[in-house]
Amino acid sequence: MSRAAAKTMQWRIIDVLRTVCDPEIPVNNYDLGLICDLQISPDGVVWVVNHAHSRSMSPGLCSR
Repeated sequence: MSRAAAKTMQWRIIDVLRTVCDPEIPVNNYDLGLICDLQISPDGVVWVVNHAHSRSMSPGLCSR
């Protein structure tokens, strides 16, 4: 996967993540800062790390 294709895919994934809202407030999880990392490997595998999970697994992974 080219770098440009990966960047396009990343923005498409972010657009989808923005459709997932917190059930208690009308703000999506991406804009709340709950998504701390999104990576795409050269073969198209996507990793999404959310803030709550990264804190329990590795303090300091998210800098938000």
